[in-house]
This record gives sequence, structure tokens and C-alpha cells, in this order.
Amino acid sequence: MPSVCCFDYCNFEYKIIHEFLSLPEAIQAYKTGVDKKALAQDLFPFAIDEGGNYLCLGRDDEVFYCVHDIWDEQLDAAENQARARTLIAPSFSSFIDDLVTSDEAGLE
Repeated sequence: MPSVCCFDYCNFEYKIIHEFLSLPEAIQAYKTGVDKKALAQDLFPFAIDEGGNYLCLGRDDEVFYCVHDIWDEQLDAAENQARARTLIAPSFSSFIDDLVTSDEAGLE
């Protein structure tokens, strides 16, 4: 794992990137997530955090953090998908530029 491995999830609440997905892994994660209606079709996963939550690239180059454990049976799939995603960077390059080490994030 590279030393730059943390991202700011929400006002200095950092999350550790556990793994960047290979293209075959990302395609499989996308297909599985969409088939289960857990992932919106406009998001493509490229990494996961330590809890198995996805970091996804949006259609307009934004980066979203998508949690998988907040499903509410009272809501439909689209509402749950919207609740599960948080915009964390306006572009992939901005996301990469803002990555910090676990030391810088205060996690080590």
C-alpha cells in the first residue's frame, strides 16, 4: 500500500483506503452492486475502505464515498442509493491531490 492512503470523508474525518480495485474487480463490483440495487448505475467503484465501502467515480468525474450499511427498508432503491453516497471530491485529480498519509490524518 502506498504511504498516501487516506481521504477526508467529512470535515477531517479521514478514512483509510484499504485497496484499489483492479479493472476486473471493479467491473465485477459494479455489476454486483447494480444487480443488487445497492449501487447506482452512474457510479463506478475503484477502491474500498477498511469496512468494504466503495469509493466511486461519477459520470462527471466526481468522486463519491458509498457506504453499504445504511439500507432502509422503508425507502426505495433510488432513495437508499442517494442516502448512501457522499460527494468527497469534485474530480478524480482533486481526490488524488488531496490524499494524505495515515500519519497526516492522525490515524497512526
